[in-house]
Amino acid sequence: MTNIASKLKSLGMNVDVNFLVPFIINWLPHRYGPFQMNYNTMKDK
Repeated sequence: MTNIASKLKSLGMNVDVNFLVPFIINWLPHRYGPFQMNYNTMKDK
């Protein structure tokens, strides 16, 4: 994902970290469900 973000940045498209982190977490395999739930319920991310 960071590689894709770097390529987009080189093309003039900035990818905000506030978008990138949740996007990566939502693409984790199903076995990371408890981690995803914990992250999504955190107030300070």
